[in-house]
Amino acid sequence: MGWEATQGGTGLTDKKVKFLNWRVNSFTEWNIKPKCYTDGGQCLKQLDITVYKLPDSVSISYRKYPDPMAEGDQYQLQCHVQNIAPIERLRVTFYKVNTTGEQTELDTKKFKDNINTPVNKIYTLDFTASRDDDGAQLWCSAMLDLGPEGP
Repeated sequence: MGWEATQGGTGLTDKKVKFLNWRVNSFTEWNIKPKCYTDGGQCLKQLDITVYKLPDSVSISYRKYPDPMAEGDQYQLQCHVQNIAPIERLRVTFYKVNTTGEQTELDTKKFKDNINTPVNKIYTLDFTASRDDDGAQLWCSAMLDLGPEGP
């Protein structure tokens, strides 16, 4: 058995195996469809591939003035996630850490579209500053949710 693909591939192994690892150092083609083969020719199975790409960068900003934030004013927090795939697995969470170090999760956002190629995305959260937020830090995280069993 072996794998053939436009990127990478394996040679034909003469051992009887139940599985065969296929490794690729980097991808330039995101919709790759490797096919298996045996000494008897092509297999009937096509390998379904999901390529996971961590973001190049994650940053937070906010829209609304005056600067700095003022009690009672509403702001729009923006979490910028650059070059990540697949977007349907992305989970963005906004946090607040107060001056005592207590961390609070403000909100979690997911994207429902099924786009497998790397994209840039901005997630927003409406935030009203309060007296308790004096000195607090706001931040966001982006992670790929691979599910309970992972890939």
